[in-house]
Amino acid sequence: MQPVPLARLQRALGGDEAFLEYVLTDPVSYCLAITRDHIEVLHLAGRSQIGKQVEAVLTALRKGGTDAGAEAALYATVVGPVASVISSKARLTIVPDGPLYQLPLEMLGPRPDQRLLVSHVVTYAPSGTVFTLLSEKKGSRLSLPLLAVATGTDSLAEARARMADQQQRLGNVKPRDLRRRVISAQASAGRQRRG
Repeated sequence: MQPVPLARLQRALGGDEAFLEYVLTDPVSYCLAITRDHIEVLHLAGRSQIGKQVEAVLTALRKGGTDAGAEAALYATVVGPVASVISSKARLTIVPDGPLYQLPLEMLGPRPDQRLLVSHVVTYAPSGTVFTLLSEKKGSRLSLPLLAVATGTDSLAEARARMADQQQRLGNVKPRDLRRRVISAQASAGRQRRG
């Protein structure tokens, strides 16, 4: 498969969308930032420095916490340089490279209350060519399954406790029973509208 021309990738982007492709090397890494009307190659820190920053964020996560300083430093290194390109865009498509594959970039921000996932819809693609080919298929975005990720301050134990509490309030409903209840409620509402 031949790579698609940049102009074709640009046509596949929506007006509210930016495409970021990272290429991590030493001593300098790059981010190719593309919008419908702009292309820019930005220089970033080297792969080894970015790898160390990613590892610092992951170490905190593995211990069940976060490290706002490490997250802000990584944000400043890999997202900060493209801030002017993405600030007016609601959607970002990211092609990570190397250590950036290890964590979702939308969890980063200059501060914990300014994470990318608060200000942008973030999706990932394996390459610009694949992104373009999928975008050009009519309706492909509407028919794709959804994977939603949210941040929170709850520990895993707190999340499990809340989930157990919700199951108790719902009467420990199993998913298939819940589907039956929803279908039954929808049918009942339909009969009430017609009748």
